[in-house]
Amino acid sequence: MSSKRKDYISWDEYFMGVAQLAGMRSKDPNTQVGSCIVSSDHKILSMGYNGLPKGCDDDVFPWDRDGADQLMTKYPYVTHSELRMREGDHSGGHQECRLRQRQVCGFGGNDREQTDV
Repeated sequence: MSSKRKDYISWDEYFMGVAQLAGMRSKDPNTQVGSCIVSSDHKILSMGYNGLPKGCDDDVFPWDRDGADQLMTKYPYVTHSELRMREGDHSGGHQECRLRQRQVCGFGGNDREQTDV
């Protein structure tokens, strides 16, 4: 009888990969950030990525980083991945959770520290 694989990824690596994949949904041309919130028993409760709030047309709003008029940049409109993730959180807020977040920009990724929520 053979034994199980020993080179499988950890739960943290798995959830960081899920967060990175979620970030790839972002329409932001400069910064893509994905998040997922995970219960203590390793269940994904919600995922999110940076972008416009639900119901806003991402073809109408600006994506520029700089501009003479602040309202013509992305900053007044783009929502962080954590907030968008919380919009879809169905945990009811009654259990201990951990946040996994990954920023995807250029080469590789920037892992954020896990946070108890």
